[in-house]
Amino acid sequence: MPDDKSSDKFSLRKEFQSFSFGDDEEKPAASQPEKKAERKPAPKPEEPKKFDPKDLEALPFPEERDEDEDDWMDEQDRQRNEEHTFDAARGMLPRRKAVRDALDDISNLDMDSVIAAGLLEEAFRGKLKDDEVDDLTVAALCLDAQNFDDMYNDLSPEAVGIVDELRMADEEEDPARRMAMLQSFERDSARVFLAFAAADMKMLQHFMEDEDDIDRPEGPSAEEHEEFGAEIAAVAQGGDRGLVRRAVKAYNEISEALGYNPRLSMQPDGKVEFKAFPDLLIEKLPDPKTPKKPGNGPKA
Repeated sequence: MPDDKSSDKFSLRKEFQSFSFGDDEEKPAASQPEKKAERKPAPKPEEPKKFDPKDLEALPFPEERDEDEDDWMDEQDRQRNEEHTFDAARGMLPRRKAVRDALDDISNLDMDSVIAAGLLEEAFRGKLKDDEVDDLTVAALCLDAQNFDDMYNDLSPEAVGIVDELRMADEEEDPARRMAMLQSFERDSARVFLAFAAADMKMLQHFMEDEDDIDRPEGPSAEEHEEFGAEIAAVAQGGDRGLVRRAVKAYNEISEALGYNPRLSMQPDGKVEFKAFPDLLIEKLPDPKTPKKPGNGPKA
């Protein structure tokens, strides 16, 4: 027969079994051991939403306002645009805890950050581990956050590292040092950089094509655009083909829209070549050894 002390230990163990740690389902009371709680099937994880480039035109791009209008009206529009931007991000991005927490904590959000985050989701969700994609998306959302110094302790070290590396390169004023930093980017930082490159040019293209926008932005100068192309080429070397292809396409479209010469070319091996003055296309003359097709010769 067990002594009193052993009986007390047994009772205490039964009492602790009635608590649930890390499980929201209710456990049966200790006094009713014969009733077992029915274990509900775990809910299926929600499918991540993929970014669809066709939906870009439906996103609430910020409005350009006349500088002569009242300051309170500018502030009112700014707040309205930012609310729409947050709504667009929450509606488009997957309901991952890290992503939702970042959206709840950041003080400000621009549409280029939302587009960049969407491009990263489209490129990598399902291809990389979910936590790795979360780091990319969170870094894109937080890159321009004014309160980043107040929230970085709540972010993953990987996301913080991406933001720090991108910000350090952006703040570097010496072109040679900046280029060296870009060339030595960690792979995740390069991914976020390329996503922002594509997003920024998409924003610029939107405003340049907006017929209702009276004060269309002039875009970058020829020198600035050329420098940007060289930077994209430096970061893109050995990068992810899908994301690199987007950045290259967006850059060339802006070059054409602005009437600038520089072009980016993606080679078969995945490397990106920057050409400040691309070669002119020369029409090939017919090979004299190639037999002529009937009907192509001069008429009698």
